[in-house]
Amino acid sequence: MRTAFLLAWRTLLRGRFLPILFASAALVAAFVPSLVRTDGSAAGAREMYIRAVPGCIVVILAMAVMCAACGHVARAREENRLALAVVRPTAAFCEMLGIWLAYVVASALVLSATALFVYFNVPGGAIPCRHHIPPVMPSPMIAARAELAKYLADPSLPEAIRKAPRSAVLNLLASKEMDRFDTIPSKGSAEWMFPAKWAASANLFMRARFATQFDLRSSLCGEFSFGVSRAVITNNTQSVLDVPLVAGSRDASLNGSGLQAAVFRNTGKETVMLRPRRDLFLLAPADSFAANLVRAMVQTLSGIALAAAFGLFLSSALSRPVSIFTALVLAAVIFMAPSVIEQYPGELDIALADRIGLMLSRAVYHLTSPLSDASPIADLAEDRCVEWAQLGKAILINAVVLPAFFLSVAAFVVRHKALPDRS
Repeated sequence: MRTAFLLAWRTLLRGRFLPILFASAALVAAFVPSLVRTDGSAAGAREMYIRAVPGCIVVILAMAVMCAACGHVARAREENRLALAVVRPTAAFCEMLGIWLAYVVASALVLSATALFVYFNVPGGAIPCRHHIPPVMPSPMIAARAELAKYLADPSLPEAIRKAPRSAVLNLLASKEMDRFDTIPSKGSAEWMFPAKWAASANLFMRARFATQFDLRSSLCGEFSFGVSRAVITNNTQSVLDVPLVAGSRDASLNGSGLQAAVFRNTGKETVMLRPRRDLFLLAPADSFAANLVRAMVQTLSGIALAAAFGLFLSSALSRPVSIFTALVLAAVIFMAPSVIEQYPGELDIALADRIGLMLSRAVYHLTSPLSDASPIADLAEDRCVEWAQLGKAILINAVVLPAFFLSVAAFVVRHKALPDRS
């Protein structure tokens, strides 16, 4: 494995792969910030800077590593060097592992330099790192099943809906549940449950985004209360509001399930709405921006490590052009699948071919969600803490389990495909 690592490392240096990556990162850091436009606030400048600079570098790095890995084994086969590697008394898996580690180390060096540059150059002054706690609600699918039971009990339900596949109806209702609005009339109130363990925390914020019936910007007046803390809102709808909760003298009313109600009282004249699954979070202080930056880069590195392993897997069996084309197409499908699932209209009345395509998109999404759901750069830009559980899951799946599988298959293919070339 050590020999394979050193040979692959020398290839990355002599082929100018690593110097080009550092040069590309330097160009992004030098010129992209001047192209970014913000809303004029310090928080907006910080968010756009993080999304633009490390975001662009990560995309370039991931695509470069995956494409280079797609050509590594194929090029060795074309140059008759692979047969010599296979006949060495080292397991083929160790050979593939050494090559993979070379790409991971190269990516780690680029990400480390990026993290240092961002830490010392990000605008906006003091940067918070906060836990984003959503309301405690049933999962969208559980809510969809309850909604479907109500529909089926309604005698006026159209027969076409009754005869439609239950899975299609449930998927449609679950996607609609994510965008379900809670309506708070003037002088009315609404409440959502959060874990009670956060009620005694200091420096709490409530992040909310309210809307009106016709999506018109209007004045917003109201009051949030959470345990002994409260906050008064006087602002506009259609804006993301971070409202500090100030400790008061109210009694905290806990229920037996360990939950605490967050109550919003609408004291304005307009009826306002809010999507609790998308537009409402309790913000609690976490650790420092530096620690969050490190966790975000480690999680990003785990995704790039998976891309490198997948590229080596393709390269073990296919030629360079075919490997790169296949990897780019699959990457596009992976990152387009969530949009297709969420935005596809008229699921119950589509043609068979479209229904099959939608089923395939869902299958790809569920199989690749450990990679496509990860968004450490976006979390960093939004002051969202990259949780340790989230990081551990990403490392286990993206940097251990899946790479071990892809490298094992690649080693098997290399061993059985390269040996006939020795003659």
